[in-house]
Parts: sequence; C-alpha cells; structure tokens
Amino acid sequence: RRVWRPLVGCDVFALVLGMSARSLRQRLMEEGASFRRVLLTVRQERAQATLQSSDLPLSVVAAQLGYSDTATFSRAFKEWTRASPRRFSRRQS
Repeated sequence: RRVWRPLVGCDVFALVLGMSARSLRQRLMEEGASFRRVLLTVRQERAQATLQSSDLPLSVVAAQLGYSDTATFSRAFKEWTRASPRRFSRRQS
C-alpha cells in the first residue's frame, strides 16, 4: 500500500525556524497540535486551492503534494471533502 510522504519533515521546518525538532514538536503539543496534523491541514488547503485555480492533471497535483500516486491522493481528498478531486474541480468551474 502506498501512502503520502512529506516532501519536507519536521526537522527541516525546525531548522528554518531556528529551533530543534524536539522544541518544535513540544511547542506544537502545547498548542494542541502536531506536525503531522499541521502538514495535513496545509496539504488539504493547497489541494483545494490548486484544483480550483488550475487545470493541472491530478497526477501533477498529487506529486506536488507528496503523494505517490493519484489513487492515494484521490482517496485522501475524498475523505476531506466527500467529493472526488475531479467532481470538486468541476463544481468549482
């Protein structure tokens, strides 16, 4: 089974923010969040924005978001929105 893999991990974000990955995770935990959850939220928002504003093939959108294939991306998108990426795109047009 293929799953999405982050293009950039927590340690890279922590480095950009000038802190250790452990400190970043601790700060997120204090806020009631996790790196994985924040990443998933950003991915959801970016997927919807990309499908609304472009005619990119699903394979390209999936790859940009770090998914290994369109089927995995489509399943995740359907969980978020209750609509397939294609149906979502058509509704936005």
